[in-house]
Amino acid sequence: MLDASKYYLILPDQLGAGLGKSTKPSDGLRAKFPHYDYSDMVRASQQLLLAQGLQVNHIHLFIGASMGCMEGFMWGESNPSDFDAMLLLSCLPVEVASRNRMVRKIMVDDIRLDPGWNDGNYTQQPYGLRAALGHLLVVGSVPTFWQKEYPTAALADKYVNQYIEENMKTTDANDFMYQYDASRNFDASKELGKITAKVLLINPQEDFWNPAELGIAEQEIKKVKNGKFALLPFSDQSRGHYTFFQAAVWQKHLAEFMEGLKH
Repeated sequence: MLDASKYYLILPDQLGAGLGKSTKPSDGLRAKFPHYDYSDMVRASQQLLLAQGLQVNHIHLFIGASMGCMEGFMWGESNPSDFDAMLLLSCLPVEVASRNRMVRKIMVDDIRLDPGWNDGNYTQQPYGLRAALGHLLVVGSVPTFWQKEYPTAALADKYVNQYIEENMKTTDANDFMYQYDASRNFDASKELGKITAKVLLINPQEDFWNPAELGIAEQEIKKVKNGKFALLPFSDQSRGHYTFFQAAVWQKHLAEFMEGLKH
């Protein structure tokens, strides 16, 4: 459906994300790096990358997952005419509070309260980063999948050790803190009525970050003029918050959504 021979696809590396070559604290400024938030990230993608860099002033379909989903709501509100449609996966357009905020604070504090962090001027990654990565591992988990993959203590221990060690090699503590702190003032709920693009929000049933049982998505999407919400039921392909990586689970919804854009 997203055929590069038919569509011009843009996949940006987010400001501060640390997943590619984007500008981030570990480039040199460390804790002196500006404390960006989601609005800065949207502005970097919209104005600097698209408008100035690529000279693109309109997008047929915006796709954003997790943080990208939250930024999609913000972008759709600030510049409604930029999109025809938006596919948003695994997020809620409300303030990051309750358990979601608590976990983010815990992970940031894991690092910030470690003496080895040294106000961001560490010579080696602080030990608190290991704890933060451990918390992140747990919140992204799916008990049924893990029970199938790691049914013994030995297999569970092996996986945890492998996950922590591999991610310690590729993760910077300052980058990590900045990424999760960037959501500190997010709240797109008050201006959802400004979005004019067609919006399809898809959340998985078992998302730790955005619990389906709260019923928030169903209520908030009503504020979007052309908004629709789909809840993915639990299945053997469920991966918690990261179910958005399993395209086979939600591609039928995308196909129907894109077909509707033709009319």
